[in-house]
Amino acid sequence: MERCLPNQIRPEHRNPGVYYFIFPGGINLSILMNEFVRQLDDIFASHANPRNAVPMAHYMKDQFQFFGIKSKDRRTLTSAFLKQHGRPDVVSIPSIVRALWKHPKREMQYVGLDLLSKEEKRAPEDFVHLCTELITRKSWWDTVDALAVTAGQILARYPDSIKPITGDWIDSENMWLRRSALIFQLKYKEKTDWPLLKSYLQKVLDEPEFFIQKACGWALRQHSKTNPEAVRDFVQAHQLSSVCRREAIKYI
Repeated sequence: MERCLPNQIRPEHRNPGVYYFIFPGGINLSILMNEFVRQLDDIFASHANPRNAVPMAHYMKDQFQFFGIKSKDRRTLTSAFLKQHGRPDVVSIPSIVRALWKHPKREMQYVGLDLLSKEEKRAPEDFVHLCTELITRKSWWDTVDALAVTAGQILARYPDSIKPITGDWIDSENMWLRRSALIFQLKYKEKTDWPLLKSYLQKVLDEPEFFIQKACGWALRQHSKTNPEAVRDFVQAHQLSSVCRREAIKYI
């Protein structure tokens, strides 16, 4: 089975949320995102490992079900699946990722994360809003942190949107969005907007929430790799939690 390019489909039959394939004999079929998820579910189910699934679920505080497929194997299976069926185009990805997010098994959300991260360099700004939506669904650090960094990489191409969007995050009642505002710049290195990060840190330093304090320390630790003086000065000027401080001073 080979993927059929959209220009091989009659215009009136095209749908940006649909996958197009061409089967032997020239029969064109469109496979909706739900079919994409169903086929991938069949593959993962056939490689499920209950012995792995139990500790994987425990590691995530038993909040999610797992097939028991470890990261390397999951990516190998997904790569083979996409090689056979074709990688989704950028227009189709939001619908597919949302469908993956509805699946009860956590590995399916990880596939969604991988699809999104592959589009960082060409994704439209709307993908940031998709990331924002997903950060608040089935939220835990394993998906939230990846979504925050992916959103950050996309926002780097739309700098005028950084403050409006992440400003909403840091002021949100949703803890995971506040965490995302602290860590979206993790890959920015020397391009990190330190005044912005510092202002966000100052808004949440007094929060007792562990995941916020951990994110504060993580952001400071990462920035210390390119601007150790600024981080050292910040640490000395503020009373930090032990969690935050331990992370912040790791490299300075």
